[in-house]
Amino acid sequence: MSKEIQGTKEWLKWRAEGIGASESPIIMGKSRFKTKLELYHEKVNPTEPKEQKDNFIFEKGHRLEEIARKNLELETFQSWAPKILEHQDIPQIRCSLDGMNEAEDAIWECKFMGKAKFEALQERSEVPAEYWDQLMHQVFVTDAKEIWFTGIIDHTVNKSFEKGRTQQHTIVIPVTNEHRRYITDELMPEVIKFINCVKAKTPPTVSGDDYLECKDAELGKLLTKYKKCKTKLDELAKEEKDLKAQIFAITSKLHNRVRFKDYKISETTSKASEKPDYDRYLADNNVDLVGLGYMKQVKGRVTKKISF
Repeated sequence: MSKEIQGTKEWLKWRAEGIGASESPIIMGKSRFKTKLELYHEKVNPTEPKEQKDNFIFEKGHRLEEIARKNLELETFQSWAPKILEHQDIPQIRCSLDGMNEAEDAIWECKFMGKAKFEALQERSEVPAEYWDQLMHQVFVTDAKEIWFTGIIDHTVNKSFEKGRTQQHTIVIPVTNEHRRYITDELMPEVIKFINCVKAKTPPTVSGDDYLECKDAELGKLLTKYKKCKTKLDELAKEEKDLKAQIFAITSKLHNRVRFKDYKISETTSKASEKPDYDRYLADNNVDLVGLGYMKQVKGRVTKKISF
């Protein structure tokens, strides 16, 4: 597998050895998911990278990105191929672009987002604050003149959309001197300072969002008990799953509703439904109408229940 393909071990290793665009918001203290100190420990003590194919959110985001890219290419009649790059003077500063249009000197970033953020993008061309440093980081690496930013949403987030449909909105952001001043005077000095901390293995200054190291003995005992309790619960959950499988293996041969004394075992199947066939849509390079006519039948969902 090539490091050019996001999610592979090679790509994850390449990403871990430098600072990617999505890590700039962490360094600038704007991430809701990770602190600068946590990122530092990840860089200083790297673990064996694992491919992200089993990550539901990664897979969903990647699939929606593919759909959004194809829609954008059909609308603009231009290619927006993904690309990974390193800065020509500071190779530790790198980025994985969702898309790049070299003819237009433009980069493309796609984000799967919730209803409120999507509407803010659609109505006010408002880019969520946590993505801004990522975009500026990409401009620093590529020296692009334009940023094309797409938000995409689906029915699982906004129930008002037709079931199974996606909707996207793209804005074009010309890169200004003010943007470049922010990159040069504020963003990159912090990124470079962080890189130097990792090289020297000196932790960065902690902020209010970082974790405080604690060695309280009573806390340690309680955490040890909690871990044992959690392990037992996980083992019981696995045993429960195995028992249910054995029970349904017997009752499914008898009837979809079985009673044994006070126990009731049932299996129900919902009606078959129709939903968009995105695999077919992405494979078809000759479509004229975006997203129309690509549907497939989906079997009903089986629900199994034991009550007593």
